[in-house]
Amino acid sequence: MSRGRPRLINNLATTSLIYECQKGLKYIDEEAVRQAAAELGL
Repeated sequence: MSRGRPRLINNLATTSLIYECQKGLKYIDEEAVRQAAAELGL
């Protein structure tokens, strides 16, 4: 049973990508992942 972990990972990745695009950067960095996690309540 995955308990929704793949969906959580996908949501984190997608939110990180959106955050980086908004900043106009080409690569996802640690700050983007932390910001995405905070936005998702992780």
